[in-house]
Amino acid sequence: LSIHVISQVGYMILGIALALAAGVPEAGELAMAATLLYMVQHMIVKCSLFLCGGLIEKYGGTDELSGVGSLLTRDRWLATVFLIAALSLVGLPPLSGFFGKYLLILASFQRFDAWGVFLGIVAVATGALTLLSMAKIWSYAFWSPAPEGSLSQTLPPEFRPPQRTIALVATTSLVVLALTVGLFAHVYFELASKAGKGIIHPDAYVTAVLGERVASTMVPANEEVTP
Repeated sequence: LSIHVISQVGYMILGIALALAAGVPEAGELAMAATLLYMVQHMIVKCSLFLCGGLIEKYGGTDELSGVGSLLTRDRWLATVFLIAALSLVGLPPLSGFFGKYLLILASFQRFDAWGVFLGIVAVATGALTLLSMAKIWSYAFWSPAPEGSLSQTLPPEFRPPQRTIALVATTSLVVLALTVGLFAHVYFELASKAGKGIIHPDAYVTAVLGERVASTMVPANEEVTP
């Protein structure tokens, strides 16, 4: 789960790079909005997956996948929450991760050059590898039988209600929030678009912070300064 962060941050760097390299302002704004949308959903989904990982570790008494198993029959609610969060991270429609990834991949292919196509293909391949890795976690933790003598066969004494209930409520809340990002993506994207425009064109922000008189004396970013 931690290693996944590296690849997912790669999507965000891709979006920033596309926004900075775009020759058309509208394309840069779209790439930046997609990056912000993906960043928000990633924080929500990744937090829920880490919480699921903690619950799995409590059940199995270890953070080794080979030491846990059969949790699908022991805690169907945890299995459901983990599955939704995992598929959201992968980016299957209509879950939250789909729209941000789709817009980033679309922005990559819209560059119409070899690098844009290459980056788009890498982004798609990364999503496929994420699906395989999440399938592995699901198979080991929830589907496969628990090893003989492991704690996965009995609920640890220190992990009984209300501790389990509180943990599941927190995890479920994040997953529900992630679902709203997917089901109401147009609302989140509108907010991300406004934020993206503010990043690409920071004039209004600079004026609001420094005042119109000070902001008017600043050299625009696209002008060269003579030493």
